[in-house]
Amino acid sequence: MGNMLFTLGALSLLLLALVYLLGIFYPENEYLIKLKEQESINIFLLTSLASFGLGLLIRILSPVKKVFKNKCKRCGAKIPEGDIYCSTCLRDLKDLY
Repeated sequence: MGNMLFTLGALSLLLLALVYLLGIFYPENEYLIKLKEQESINIFLLTSLASFGLGLLIRILSPVKKVFKNKCKRCGAKIPEGDIYCSTCLRDLKDLY
């Protein structure tokens, strides 16, 4: 979901940037003048920014769940939530010191 929102927002912002640049290079184009005067372009800009921002926020926060996978750091075995090592690796580390 985050990737889709981020991509949709980025593509729509690129489209708006393209329209803005075309308006700079071709100021006499009537279609671009009418397009810039419409209120819908402002709504499109706001929704694009909201989609981009929300997608970026979801993408930033989603790896937090992937870091804590409830696996042992040494062997990768499944462990209870909150533990760092499985009982075998913990015993080995205790015997090591």
